Amino acid sequence: MSTGGPQCPRCGEAFLCGAASGTCACFGVALNDSLRKQVAASFSDCLCVACLKQLSAADQRLAAQPNPLQK
Repeated sequence: MSTGGPQCPRCGEAFLCGAASGTCACFGVALNDSLRKQVAASFSDCLCVACLKQLSAADQRLAAQPNPLQK
């Protein structure tokens, strides 16, 4: 479904970005500081909410795994 808005640089889908107006759906997606920095370093534009949620979920799964270097 195309919204006629910008395209997500990660998945290519068009989405409606409301960041400039202060009411973007992405404001509700929790990203830790490390992931936020990785996204900012990897992409020069906003990502769609679906991609942000996917990245956040993957990051949370990795964080929940035990560290094999620790006892």
